[in-house]
Amino acid sequence: MKVTLKNIKAVYKSFFLFFFINISFSQTLINYKLESRIKNLTNAKNFKGVISLENVLKISNEFGLDNDQIMELFRPYSKMYSKAPISNYNVGAICKGSTGNLYFGSNIEILNESLSFTLHAEQAAIINAWNNGETEIKHINVGGSPCGHCLQFLNELNNADSLVIVNPKGKNFRIRDLLTLAFGPKNLGVKTGLLAIQKNDLELENESQDKLTKRALLAAKNSYAPYSKSYSGIALITKESRVFYGSYAENAAFNPSVSPVESVLSSLNLSKVPFDQIVRAVLVEIKSSKVSQKSTFQSILKRVAPNAKLEIVYCINKK
Repeated sequence: MKVTLKNIKAVYKSFFLFFFINISFSQTLINYKLESRIKNLTNAKNFKGVISLENVLKISNEFGLDNDQIMELFRPYSKMYSKAPISNYNVGAICKGSTGNLYFGSNIEILNESLSFTLHAEQAAIINAWNNGETEIKHINVGGSPCGHCLQFLNELNNADSLVIVNPKGKNFRIRDLLTLAFGPKNLGVKTGLLAIQKNDLELENESQDKLTKRALLAAKNSYAPYSKSYSGIALITKESRVFYGSYAENAAFNPSVSPVESVLSSLNLSKVPFDQIVRAVLVEIKSSKVSQKSTFQSILKRVAPNAKLEIVYCINKK
């Protein structure tokens, strides 16, 4: 009887070991396939920090992952784009737009510049979505609770009340959970918000046929500046003749505002283009603006792209 029980125990032990090894092997295979799939997407030549809905659904269906798991899956990859030479604190964020696309964002610091010129990962993700035509953000994930600066920035969104902050460490948040007695656009009589379609009626002071100037004007037309009315935008071209643009995104609390320089540098960064590849950049703004981007434009771009040709072109608000 003892021998029989001993044999049975041995059989169960062998079966359990076989089962465990197979489960572990299967999980390793799944992880390898998943990692390979993500690397193929993010290493693509034309990748610019955007994961299409089509690819999100393919991965979700094949590997049985829900929305929060998908967002947490991609977040470490967005973190790889971080440029933090001052803090050495690398942050990556992922946001999901109403189209279902996912957008990368990472923090950017400029060595030897003021700390006020720091783009946070959440800001970068939102700006990336905005630059790609999103008009509403459904979810954002930065690995936990965003800092106060970013909560204030997120509170500027046109759908701030419904935004879900994905928390992989536990229960998800809403802005009201983390930013109590919030101050935002409504307090200053602004009924829209960031990402709402802008219809700024601007035209150049002096007509130009230059394509880069026209692109910068379009970026200014798309800018969000309901408080100062200081609409502005930047367009630049790289050595490989790639054109990037960035629009001004204002905030009710002013300090979390994102300059067009930060916006365009984030686009370059997510497209894996070194800043020193900038050949020429054009800033378009209203000459009589209460807020001018001129100093930031010149200071930052001269530091990161010392050989770039910088131009400032003025426009007027026809309204």
